[in-house]
Order: sequence, then C-alpha cells, then structure tokens
Amino acid sequence: MKYVFTGVVRPERASISTPKVTNILDSGEVFSLLCHGSQFKVTVESEKLDGYFAAKILAQNFASTVIVSLGFARGISLSVEILQYTAEDDEFFFGADPIRPSVSDSLGYENELAEFGRALDLACADVFFRFALRDYSQALINETDCATYCYRAIESIRCAFDFETGREKNWRAMHDALGTDREEIRLKVKEYSDPVRHGNWLGAKETNTEIRWKMFELTRDVLGRYLTYRGR
Repeated sequence: MKYVFTGVVRPERASISTPKVTNILDSGEVFSLLCHGSQFKVTVESEKLDGYFAAKILAQNFASTVIVSLGFARGISLSVEILQYTAEDDEFFFGADPIRPSVSDSLGYENELAEFGRALDLACADVFFRFALRDYSQALINETDCATYCYRAIESIRCAFDFETGREKNWRAMHDALGTDREEIRLKVKEYSDPVRHGNWLGAKETNTEIRWKMFELTRDVLGRYLTYRGR
C-alpha cells in the first residue's frame, strides 16, 4: 500500500528544496521525498504496515533523515513536521496533540485556564520545571524520541530535589515528596529511553500508541504533583 504525506521544513524561511530522493530497504519498503520551498511530499510504500499512523512514523523518520542531512551539509539547523495524510478516499490532518489510543483520551486539564496559570507561575520561578515543560511538550509530538524527552522531563524534577537536598541523583527525595514510584518510571519510561539516550539505536525498544500514551500520562502526573508540592 502507498501512503502519502505532506509537511513543512522548519524554519520555513530557510526555503529548502531538494531533488526527489528515493530509498528502498532490504525489507521491501520504498520511501521517496520531494521538497520545494520548504514544503515536502513524502511517500511510504509497504505491505506490512497496519495503517497511516504507523506509516506516519516511518515517513517522519525518512523526511527527517533527508532534511537533517542537508542541514549538516549546509551547517544549519533544520527539522520537519508532517501535517497531513492523503489518499483517494481519505485524509487526516495531524495537529499539535499526540496520537491517542481512543478519541475520548486527553492529556489536557478540565480547568485549562487555572492549570495554565499554575504552570506559568512556577515555570517563571523554577528553572527545573521550566525545562521539564519544554521536554514534555517535545515528547508529545515526537514518536521516535518521546521516551527520551519524557525521561529527561522527569529527571529535571528529580534534579530540583538534588538541588534542594544537596545530594546528587536523589530519587528517594523526589519519590518521598511526590509519591512517585521508581518501578513505574522504570517500566513505563526508563527502559525505553535508556538505549536511545546513550546512542544505541539498534537496542531501542519499539513503542506503540498505548505505550507512548502511558509515558505521557506518567510524565504529566509527575509535573502535576510537583506543581502541587511547590504550592502552586
């Protein structure tokens, strides 16, 4: 089956263009990308995928490979964002939210304005929370590196307790203060993040929508507990 996606190169003002790039894997998948004026089309041909969500991850990785290679050659920073899946009888627009296990799932808070105020107040005052929020935000839109970003966000919160207690890697202080669980963090996030954080891409554990969603929920829970702990 052929999956077709469109997207943009960031920053768009770089006005990136490429000739058509095609790559055929030994496993049979065929990838191609054409970019003009920072707008690109990328296709994935595969008989093994179970839908366009799975194909989107492969398309994102291939597009990123092409564009960051060009960025390396030019000495500039480039990234890609896939916006839309198209087919003869179907289309889907990707938003700022992660792929959900079901349409009823949400990582947002019911009282959005109140949570925004709490988060902004602490982010302005607390550097650990500030950068934890940035990593959590990146995790939500990056299927490949979501575990790395989630774990770093959690580690940022732990580092706040390192600073508070004067002891390095003081996980116990964080767990005692927030009621978090070491084993839950290990099983849901750390085991997936460790190989990638250390550059061992061949040792990376595969994730799916359900696994990533549990990472997001756990990371959000740690950040929320820290907000409350800091009296926000």
